[in-house]
Amino acid sequence: MNNLLLINFIAYFGLIIFFIIAFRQYYNKYFFYFLVLGLASPIPVIIYHITGMAPFRFSLPFIIMAPAALIFYEPKKYILQIVIFSILLFILSPFIDRDTNTYIKLAGHFTSFMILTMRFSSWFFKKNILNIFLLMLVCYELLTVLKTIQHVYFSEVTIINFYIASSFQILMGIFFIVFKADSPKLSLKVSRLN
Repeated sequence: MNNLLLINFIAYFGLIIFFIIAFRQYYNKYFFYFLVLGLASPIPVIIYHITGMAPFRFSLPFIIMAPAALIFYEPKKYILQIVIFSILLFILSPFIDRDTNTYIKLAGHFTSFMILTMRFSSWFFKKNILNIFLLMLVCYELLTVLKTIQHVYFSEVTIINFYIASSFQILMGIFFIVFKADSPKLSLKVSRLN
């Protein structure tokens, strides 16, 4: 199997996994976050197949909406603002160059990473609970930030790095399909030494 075929397989398999997660996480506080992640790849790819424009040009709304979905647990209250903002970003996206788009992507994922890290820390230090689901979300965003940094600062992204990072993201995706955010099995009470 040649590298391009394997890369496409991994990319499309990951795309399907993250699309399924949104439906699995329906009716919990991370549903809209997973919905944004689940739509972040298929919609730009569909637009690419229709228009021939590079998919990165249409990923900006999703990059910005992911941290917003973590901040606003009930986006239904803000649906009009979200729709208007998304349409505006879709209109502006084709005019933003690849480098700027990549830096915005890095900022968006880093913001999501920080929000999730603060939430995880709050559970751990204030409630003495190790929330495995949040820990996996933190790891997912950290991996995405590291992949983006490698893309920005190292012009040669090796195939093996892509395979390893994408495989871990797919495994994390399978975890998010199997376990829901509110699963009691994923909240472990921790006793700390004082």
